[in-house]
Amino acid sequence: MADFAVPSAPAQDQWPATAPLPAPFAGVLDGVHEQSRAFENLDSLRGFVSVDTLWHRKTQSNVPNAHFCFAHKIWRPVTVHEVVAEFLRSERYKFPETSLPELMSLTETPDIKNAHHNHRRLRLLYILRRHIFGEIPPDTQWYEVRNLTDRELDDLHVIARIGWDWRPNPDNQHPEDKNEVRKVAKRRPLELIAPSDAWPRPILWGHEKTGPFTIIEGNNRLIAYVGSRQTGLDIPVLIGLSATPCPWHIFDPAKSIVNDLWQHTN
Repeated sequence: MADFAVPSAPAQDQWPATAPLPAPFAGVLDGVHEQSRAFENLDSLRGFVSVDTLWHRKTQSNVPNAHFCFAHKIWRPVTVHEVVAEFLRSERYKFPETSLPELMSLTETPDIKNAHHNHRRLRLLYILRRHIFGEIPPDTQWYEVRNLTDRELDDLHVIARIGWDWRPNPDNQHPEDKNEVRKVAKRRPLELIAPSDAWPRPILWGHEKTGPFTIIEGNNRLIAYVGSRQTGLDIPVLIGLSATPCPWHIFDPAKSIVNDLWQHTN
């Protein structure tokens, strides 16, 4: 039997052009080829680095690291009823003790398919937070995102225009900022009361999956966590996305329902 010889790979300028790779892949493979003279042929190269891996590297290089982390996490669509239930769960300690049994049953294992329970939770939330929740655009699409870690904290901004904003005054020793959670933690330090794995899911809002995001619920917890200089944050969050401006987002116009009421009553 004749010996079986593996044909050597043709020179690059002799490769057939009958089925070219898509441009993004071709560009990546060309770059790897230049840096991989030790490989005898393209098949050997693919055996070490998959096309999927090469495409991942190509796209990742065009996205900032922090934003890439959040945009490429797992985004599971949820209803606004789940968001309301989680918001109310974080606020239930502000109600009288006589209301606690009902609040526990409505928030610990919420039945999101029960329309009566959904309405009841929304009414209870509006007792305390109607001015906040009422300004969130109604076309907001909600998601549970897994997970928020220390790497994404730079994408978070404390809710704007309700007391957290930087203000110039003689005693303010901190430079002006945009409510970045790390900067707010320096000028408004808080004590961390509970570990992050015991928190209700924080609620964030923004325009795109790449951020930046405003903390709608969970400002105190996240500010305290950052100020504590702990590490290891790894928790799910709820995130709303909308192209419509929101007054709580520091990058959007400061127009709330109060402005509308003033305009129509004068």
